[in-house]
Amino acid sequence: NAESLEEVKKIAKGDDVLMTISKELDEFLNDEKTKKLFDRDLWLKREYHYEGEKAGVKSEKIKTAKKMLIANKSLEEINLFTELPLDEIRNLQKNLKKA
Repeated sequence: NAESLEEVKKIAKGDDVLMTISKELDEFLNDEKTKKLFDRDLWLKREYHYEGEKAGVKSEKIKTAKKMLIANKSLEEINLFTELPLDEIRNLQKNLKKA
């Protein structure tokens, strides 16, 4: 079992098929597109960006629901327009009454 590309090359030496595979693997791993595809930091940035967008959308839905509650809209209407679960809307309603 080879643990590095160098070991793969040593094992492959003299075997045309293994040498071809080793060369293609080396090219694949050193390709800029491949490096970007598997770039861990880039994936994390994308994930954080996505999570931030989701949080922003959720925040806007909550703001809209609160405004609708203040305007005495029904829970069903609020659910229809914000897509927030009814339980969550009820909790918002309770918190608004406390305030």
